[in-house]
Amino acid sequence: MGMAMTEPDDRGGACHPHAMRPLLLVVLSLVASACSLLAGQTPPAGEGEGEGEGEGEGEGEGEGEGEGEGEGEGEGEGEGEGEGEGEGEGEGEGEPCAPVVEDGCDPLGAPFGGGDGSDGSPHLLCSTAQFEALRTAPSLQFRLAADVCLGGANRGPFTETFTGALDGAGHTLWDLTMQSGASTALFLSVNGGTIAHLRLRRVQVRGGINTAALVANAQDARIDDVHVAGSVTGTDGSVGGVVATMRGSSALRRTSFRGTVANEAPLPVLNDRLFVGGLVGIAGGGTTMSQVLFVGTVTSTRSKAGGIVGDGSGTVDQAVARGALVGLDNTNRFGGIAGVAIIGSTWSNVMFVGRIEARARLGGLMGEVSGTSQRLGISTSLVAADIVAGEPEVDALVAFNAGIVTPSVVVYASDRVLTVGGIRPMVDTTVNGSVGFTTAALSTPATLGLEDFNKDLWTHIEGSLPALVFEAELPVLTD
Repeated sequence: MGMAMTEPDDRGGACHPHAMRPLLLVVLSLVASACSLLAGQTPPAGEGEGEGEGEGEGEGEGEGEGEGEGEGEGEGEGEGEGEGEGEGEGEGEGEPCAPVVEDGCDPLGAPFGGGDGSDGSPHLLCSTAQFEALRTAPSLQFRLAADVCLGGANRGPFTETFTGALDGAGHTLWDLTMQSGASTALFLSVNGGTIAHLRLRRVQVRGGINTAALVANAQDARIDDVHVAGSVTGTDGSVGGVVATMRGSSALRRTSFRGTVANEAPLPVLNDRLFVGGLVGIAGGGTTMSQVLFVGTVTSTRSKAGGIVGDGSGTVDQAVARGALVGLDNTNRFGGIAGVAIIGSTWSNVMFVGRIEARARLGGLMGEVSGTSQRLGISTSLVAADIVAGEPEVDALVAFNAGIVTPSVVVYASDRVLTVGGIRPMVDTTVNGSVGFTTAALSTPATLGLEDFNKDLWTHIEGSLPALVFEAELPVLTD
């Protein structure tokens, strides 16, 4: 018996196919949206809010970029670092390298995208090939006209001594990966050259003696407004997040590193030849550092580690280190700012907040002051450090003082953890002229007062420790 066929209803009833079409489209749209969420697909541009303004909300592990183009993972919408609020310029995680080329630069140009390499007309770089060609003319002037995608593959350094100038123009080098048993950095040597306005993200560098993300050996060099996020590990000599060794009149200004810096030297290596710093491994006399920031962890299997510099001379003004210094094995001479500070150097407006844990000679500012012929000046500085040592010579400020330290307006948190072999020392510091406050007092402007602090350089908000103004002005890069 045949099936009865339903005749079309020309009257346009509710079940008429044409009447059902809008409802069907709505249902299909809802199903597609649900499938997208379950599959963890990226929401349309403008729906995810990233780290840019710190306003995005998400329940999952969303990762996004600033200005509302975040990428979501799991069930949440993109937000900077999972559940945290964004800071600074909001350059969030999970971003692809997607260069936008500025007008005037030809990405297909060879060897460069424009310009003649002079001061008034620098060579323009807007492709990976053009950036690599920089090594062919290390004495000329260059300017990035787009982000550069390095791809994450292991690459070699620029071995030629760079004497020219590289203006990053705020652009980013993405996915710098280097691994070698020798001296390792993007530039092995910069002599009299300048590198400025550059970002390096997703950095993975591992080398031997003299290892850093940017420069292995800087002589009379200028490094300004450079910001790095990632990890740097060396196995010998000097290791720094940005620069391994600074000499001559080299200057590091408005520069930051976020991530991990480590010296993983094998046991036969002598302690006295190892230096690791969050920003710089060794800074010689005549060098300057100003408005520099380290946020992360410094680790060493041997000795001489500092949140800013491993072994420091010269002048340091406005330096902040936040995070942890961790010593493994037979480690000593760890300082929140410098592992070893050389007599004759000056340190002003410096601040360390975090934890130091190693064997001996651990100081909230410096593990050791070395030298006897001159004074070392420390002024307008603050330390809030938990310090855990296995053996004696531990101090809230300077652990071992072989010279003459002249402090001025140096304060520290006297109620933080400070132990030697599990026992708290009789005194917090032997540095005369410094003053200890509880953390609560340090966080209360009315109690602490900053009459002797430069109000143009320092700020103090109720409930928080004093802070240096420049720190909030720097971009916040994530690895």
